[in-house]
Parts: sequence; structure tokens; C-alpha cells
Amino acid sequence: MRNTRAAIAAAGLGLVLPIMGGCSVSPNYQVRVVNDSPVTVVASIVNNRSITQPETLAQARIRPNDEAVLGPVKAPPLDPVELRISQPSDMGTLPSRHRLTRGNWAALIAGSGADAWQPFSVQVERD
Repeated sequence: MRNTRAAIAAAGLGLVLPIMGGCSVSPNYQVRVVNDSPVTVVASIVNNRSITQPETLAQARIRPNDEAVLGPVKAPPLDPVELRISQPSDMGTLPSRHRLTRGNWAALIAGSGADAWQPFSVQVERD
């Protein structure tokens, strides 16, 4: 009976350890940002665990028709990480925010119409 319990515990441990080995302690985030808009933008990867003091993990100023790669950066696995795109000449407006999960992402910034609230639109997808 005692040997059976030990065998079951060892088998269970043998199943759990490989699964945990696939999980990284701190996930990586990387975003390739392509600016096809007519304005210069600032792109940031932000750890938003604290509402009062978000931590900027990577940041780049991207001119029109240019691109930049942010990262790779690491953040604790349960912290919310987001991509923020803003226009440096109009810091009074709120940035465009996009929640990220671990891995590689691509963000395309395109110009918006004359009636849009912001001069650009952002599309984020897995790379």
C-alpha cells in the first residue's frame, strides 16, 4: 500500500514537472511597429501593474514611413502589459492602448481620415 502511494506520487510528479518546465518565469514581449501614418508617434511597451506608476519597459520615437522593434522585454507573468501609441506633439490626448500577451507582435500605424479623433489608427496582431 505504501509503495503504491509512492509510485502514484512519483508518477504525478513526473507529469507535473515537464509541464512546469514549459512555462517561463518571466514571459518575453516584442513588438515590431511600422508607422505608415503622416505623423511621428511614440510607441511604448508598458507594464501596467500599478495604475499610479506604470513602468515603461521599452520605448521608441518613430517617424512617418519608418519602423522600430521594441524588445524583447520581460515582465512578471501576471502583470498586465500593453502597447501604447501616442503622438508626441499632442500629449494632451490619451494614447492608443493595446493589451499584449507573451510573444511577438506586429503593430501597423496608418493615417486616419480628416474626421477621426486621432490622426492615426493602430492595428495589432501576432507576428
